Order: sequence, then C-alpha cells, then structure tokens
Amino acid sequence: MKKKRLAALGLCMAMCAAALSGCGGGSGEKTASGDDSSKISGIVSQPTEMTFIYADGDEGMKEAMDTIVERFNDTYADMTIRVERGNGGTYPEFIQTKDSIGEFPDMLEMRDPAVYYRAGKIAPLSDDIRDLFESVEEFGGQAYTAPFSGNNVQGIIYNRKFFQEHNINEAPQTYDDFIQICEDVKAAGMTPLCVGGNDLWHMGFWFNKFYTDEVITENPDFIADMYAGKTKWSDDNARAVFQDMIDLFQYVDTGWASTPDAQLTTMLISNKAAMLFSGTHMFSQIAEADPDFDIGWLPVPDKKGNINLVGGAVPTGWALSAEAAKDENKQKMFDEWCRFFFNDENYKYFCEKISCIPTLKENPDLDVSEPMQLALDALDNADLKVNMWNGQLGDNELPPEFRNYCYKVVTEVIQGTKSVDAAVAELDKEWANETVDFNPVKNKES
Repeated sequence: MKKKRLAALGLCMAMCAAALSGCGGGSGEKTASGDDSSKISGIVSQPTEMTFIYADGDEGMKEAMDTIVERFNDTYADMTIRVERGNGGTYPEFIQTKDSIGEFPDMLEMRDPAVYYRAGKIAPLSDDIRDLFESVEEFGGQAYTAPFSGNNVQGIIYNRKFFQEHNINEAPQTYDDFIQICEDVKAAGMTPLCVGGNDLWHMGFWFNKFYTDEVITENPDFIADMYAGKTKWSDDNARAVFQDMIDLFQYVDTGWASTPDAQLTTMLISNKAAMLFSGTHMFSQIAEADPDFDIGWLPVPDKKGNINLVGGAVPTGWALSAEAAKDENKQKMFDEWCRFFFNDENYKYFCEKISCIPTLKENPDLDVSEPMQLALDALDNADLKVNMWNGQLGDNELPPEFRNYCYKVVTEVIQGTKSVDAAVAELDKEWANETVDFNPVKNKES
C-alpha cells in the first residue's frame, strides 16, 4: 500500500527523550547473562514479577502486546511480566470477575478508570510518566492511566477493487447515499456488510454511530439528563437509534450474530462482504492477511450530511493497581514498563501494528497507509468529534453495567425477538435499577 508520513498532519514527530532511548528505559545497569546477551538490572531491589491483563480479543492488539511484553522480559534481568489471558467473555466482565475473586492484576489495560478510581483500586501515575503525554484524563486532579492510543477513528472499510469494478460511489454525501451504496453492492452480487455480533462489544460500533447521529447531535448531555430524570430511552431521538439499527441490518451478512470480530478480516478479503464498519486498527490486520487487498475507507454521513466521528482524548490506558503500588519494586517496575512501552522503537511498532493515533508529547515517526491518512484527514475536518458513548466521564458517564445490557437488548431487537417499544421500556427500567446506587449528577448535588 501507498505510504504517507504522519508528519503531513502537522503532528509533532520527534525522537523520544534520551531517557527513553533504546530498548530499555535507560535507568538500570547492563549485565551479561549466561548466553552473553546483555540485560538490564538494578531498577528493582529484588527479582519482581507482575501480573498483567489487557484486552486480547483483537488479534492485532494481541500480537503487538505479546511481542512487546516478550521484549520487556528479554531486556530485564530481574523483572518479569506474566500475562493473564481473557476467558472469552467481555473484557470489563473479566476484570470484574478477577476483582471479585481477589485476583485483580498488578497492572492492566484500564477501560473504566472512573469506576476503579472511585473504588480505590488503581494508583495515580508518577509525575515523570504523566509528563510523557500530550494530554491525560484526570480524576480528583490526578491521572490514573497512561493512554496508549487516541480515539480509534471509525468508518467504513471496503473492498475498493470491487467498488471501482462496479462503479459504486466512494464518497457518500448523505446517509441516504450510503444506503444506496448498500443497495448497489447488493445488486452487484455481494453482501454489503459484515458484523462481528458474536463479540458483544462489536455491536458498539454501529450503535455508537447512530447514537451520536440521533442523540448527541441534539443533546450532548442526554445521559446527564437521564440521571436528572429529564430524558428517557423511550424519547423519540433514542428510539430512532434502534430503528436505524433494524433498517441497516437488512444489508448485513445473515450470520452476523454468530460471527466473531476476528473473522471479519477473512470475510472481507474472501469477498464474503464488501464493507465493514470498524476502527482504523483493522487496516494492519487486513494488510497482513492479504497484502494485495485494496483497502478503501470512507466516513458515513448522518441524515443531514454531517460527518460525526469518534475522536478526542481517551481515559483508557495502562494502569497500576493500588495494591501493587504499595510495593516499591512493583511501582518502579510499572514505571519502567511505561518507559519501555513508550520508547521510540516499541511505540512506533505498536502504533503501526494497530494503526492507532499516538499520544505522546514527542511521538515516533510513523509510516501510515493511504486509508489511515484518509481517516486522519476526515477526523481533522469532521463536523463533530466525540468520545464513544460509553467513554464519557463526569455527568455523562454510564452506569458500569449498562453498556453491555444495552447491546444485548439491541441484538434482540435486530433479531426480531423484541420490539422497539419493548426494548426502550426495558432500558428505562434497567436504567432506574442501575442508577439507584450510581448517579453522578445527584451525588454532585448532595
């Protein structure tokens, strides 16, 4: 694929600070091991092992993280990271399960920092680690996560060769134009869209798209107003999200509910479907699976023709457990992990591997593909840039269990086992139940 430099965006592209140069963080001593390889020691006062959990449902993320963890373990003589794998369920539920049985990891990919901050489960970042980043999300005046990626830009990834062979529009100006694209793809003999509905979190891509278009554009504080009793899921704009999902899924592969996210790349490159709505992390996976596949990318406009994209700072990232932070060696090891991960060599590899947007004050020089450049350009020019609906903080933070409950209800609506009326009534009831003990708006007022 054609390469372009991320520098074209005007992002700061420089070598990481001297303290971060090379494979290690540069704060230990080199020692010769038995096989004559050079390893770093002396950062911790005794051999230290830390458990580590990250979301490994995405194959590109899994490969990138396994590689960097292996590099870390090969670099240091007296520090070892032990990765604990997921159980096949959703990542938030897995972390909750580990916490409930007393096995909360030493360090982890933290996706719900507000929840675990309030529970006192995570420790604030050291000042020197915090200072690596262009921006961080704060809770109580402190940062608790080291963000490894900016918001993953979402849009349609498509088979450009097929589109061009059949003269299909590659630049829709309205949502109706996009629906016409689906009709044209179908008429040309291919299933328009594939969806990985077997992974519940994957349902969030399209749901968030319609929620942003129908709800956020009218009321960016819809969730805060839900807490205050001013809005309901049965309101017209929220109901429209469910109808949009029903209408769209007539163009989706019929096996979507049993299709895992990991299978979507294969479906795309084997011509089982022409399009996929997902994040830019998919680019590298598709390119690795089939280097000759011609990847196209386009944003899906809303019904008014506006481009609303996921963008901005994110609260997620690497976090240290509060319990582990009590151990001076584990604190030092976590800090060294952050320096190691975000050094020029490793962070460049990570960003290019999963096609993510870098977060440092001084980022490595990245080569990006043509579709990635299109996504970044679209983000620059978007009419609205907003976090995922489940990534909001403060008054617009969701109750911890509500996202997955909502996706399950959405799935039932699309499958026809539940009406829109029944779905929104059920969500209003579930909201009332979940907000008995969780209501940031009322808590702030009290």
